[in-house]
Amino acid sequence: GFTEWTHDGKLRQPRFLGIRPDKAAKDVVRERPQK
Repeated sequence: GFTEWTHDGKLRQPRFLGIRPDKAAKDVVRERPQK
């Protein structure tokens, strides 16, 4: 979880929730909202 993305693409107030054993690091990407 995090509060929001900053204008320069950084997370505001991020927190570590754990490692996802079902996903490889190379498969994790930033989701873009649909317009």
